[in-house]
Amino acid sequence: MVRSCTHTEMLKPESTEQPTGFTGSTGRPLSLWMPLGMQVLVSVLMLAGAVLAGWSRSVQVSLFWGAAACVVPSLLCLLGYLGTGQMLKRMPQAVRARLGLLSVVFWESVKLLLSVVFLLGTHFLVKQLNWMALLVAFIVVVKTFWLAALVDHLRRQRVQRVLKTGI
Repeated sequence: MVRSCTHTEMLKPESTEQPTGFTGSTGRPLSLWMPLGMQVLVSVLMLAGAVLAGWSRSVQVSLFWGAAACVVPSLLCLLGYLGTGQMLKRMPQAVRARLGLLSVVFWESVKLLLSVVFLLGTHFLVKQLNWMALLVAFIVVVKTFWLAALVDHLRRQRVQRVLKTGI
């Protein structure tokens, strides 16, 4: 049941240590670099697997371009976030909130546009393009964000276990 507040009750602001909803009890949010690092790792493993399996050169090149169509725009988007964040630190809080949202929309739009340009541009750059390999590589690398979230979750559980038990 929801209890209504009277005018005599005051809302108490939280201290800087209390809010842990976004950062977890470890106090550290998910690094912006972790998803990008996971994308690079998965790309390298996928390409190494294709080379070791002896797949044709056209499949290997198509896998490379599919992975690059995700990794390069993600890197540029991340650098854009960081640059905009540095610029916004000098502005008032109300302005930071509004411009921060616009920054996310802008850089995500840039990332989407660059990914499309990469995917369509490979048609002109790569002879004997294997579209299936290109799209599979792109989709696998895009879905790597879930792997980064899983790794971060497992890391947090391990840290909490160590903090509780000392082991």
